[in-house]
Amino acid sequence: MGKSIEDYVKNLVRDLMCDEKERLEIEEEFLDHLYMLKEEYKMEGFSETVAIEKAIESFGKESKIRKGMQGSLVPFYKFVHFSIWCLFLWYTYVLLSELLIKRILTDLSNIPLGDGHSNFMPYLRSDISIFDKYVFSLNTNFIPFKNISHYILNHNNFNLDVVLYNTIGQVLAFLPFGIFISLLFKQLKLLKKLQIIVVATSTIEISQYILKAGQFDVDDIILYTMGGLVGILLCNLASQFLFSMGKLKAKLQYE
Repeated sequence: MGKSIEDYVKNLVRDLMCDEKERLEIEEEFLDHLYMLKEEYKMEGFSETVAIEKAIESFGKESKIRKGMQGSLVPFYKFVHFSIWCLFLWYTYVLLSELLIKRILTDLSNIPLGDGHSNFMPYLRSDISIFDKYVFSLNTNFIPFKNISHYILNHNNFNLDVVLYNTIGQVLAFLPFGIFISLLFKQLKLLKKLQIIVVATSTIEISQYILKAGQFDVDDIILYTMGGLVGILLCNLASQFLFSMGKLKAKLQYE
């Protein structure tokens, strides 16, 4: 009986000098690639057993791959992983600055000048009670696509930059978030990644309302999530493209 894909991959990552989390991420990535190769060979008419053998054969010898992986892991892999985390933290800081921190500081800076009005709620900050029913109804939207459709259907009543900012701009703002989630948490399935995005966007929207830095809008959550999803899909497409190019290069080398 031939070697299974799972056994082959476990032998590949068995002696890698990295922590358990990194080893599991690499193992899962290898498994995904090999399963794709197996399905391609099956589509060409090969049996399950032969498809597995050909997938393993085209992937390469264990010792050669393990040596190459170890050389890239230390220190290159850790350096790249660390760099991605730094970029993600910087992106998060910029995002929170634009959506929360700057708004709060802007309002607070107006108080010593005698202007206590909120720039993001139609009241004096001191008069705003987030628990007031009227304030709550005026500054929250729980109806999906209500404001999105309002900006699109009534675009003639707004400047173009306002329409773009409140639609496409919201999507683009969270596109990098999806990319970072895909790069940093490769082991997570698509649904789990989307759950992280929904929780993050919901937290921002709720914080905006509680901190009097903006209104709660379910449409923002929808647009932010769409942006994150686009980022995830782009990252997956890029990964598939690079894998296909690597496979083509390897095939040309053996011919």
